[in-house]
Amino acid sequence: MLYRALIKTHHMTSRKKLSMIRSLTKKHGCIVYIKSGLRPPAVLVAEKDWGWKEERRELRKMEELEDGEDGEERTAQTGETVLREWVRDVKRLRYKQFQLLKLELVDDRRDLEGKKKDVLRLELVEDRGNLEGNKGEVREFESLKELAAALQKCGVLEWWRRHMFGVYDSGGLKDKEVNLGDMD
Repeated sequence: MLYRALIKTHHMTSRKKLSMIRSLTKKHGCIVYIKSGLRPPAVLVAEKDWGWKEERRELRKMEELEDGEDGEERTAQTGETVLREWVRDVKRLRYKQFQLLKLELVDDRRDLEGKKKDVLRLELVEDRGNLEGNKGEVREFESLKELAAALQKCGVLEWWRRHMFGVYDSGGLKDKEVNLGDMD
């Protein structure tokens, strides 16, 4: 299961904070693309791929534990909770105008038993691309144009445009027309 988050802030220039984002990304095992620099907006696109085996293992663990011996309630670790923890940790860095624009499950090719879901239905799902990189990797870009080119290469551009700017290309609404070349 693939979870993806989109964060927008005013700008990102602090190398110390960017270094902290790198260490948080390694800690949580995400892949992150960042548009940094003085010119607004700053953008973070993060993904956490969480396999169905991991999800099933966590749910079984939760069934066995139910409540802890100390009466403390336990929560299952899922791809979504890991990505939410990463977002929470990045938010603590106190970036100006921090906005979580989207956090969602973008690809669920298997159910919890590991069986493939209906292939025809999956063919209709848009934005099944993945950010390129290894777990814990951060790629930094100086302009929105560079970020958009990288997102297009890995098949995530339409998802990003839809949630960042409200642009729908495949027969849907077009709230705004955005020329990425003008945004450098």
